[in-house]
Amino acid sequence: MAYSKEFREKVMLKKSNVSEMIILFTRPANLAMAEWSEFDLDAAEWRIATEK
Repeated sequence: MAYSKEFREKVMLKKSNVSEMIILFTRPANLAMAEWSEFDLDAAEWRIATEK
């Protein structure tokens, strides 16, 4: 049985999200409460404040 392109894309998206979370090891609350000021896009860094 062949899977639709849409189904395959959804599966790949979920796999990439899981792998990103594993790589980042971030807490969901930290991710949800992230502020743009914590991100340095030029350096590709995310600095989470210690008081969070």
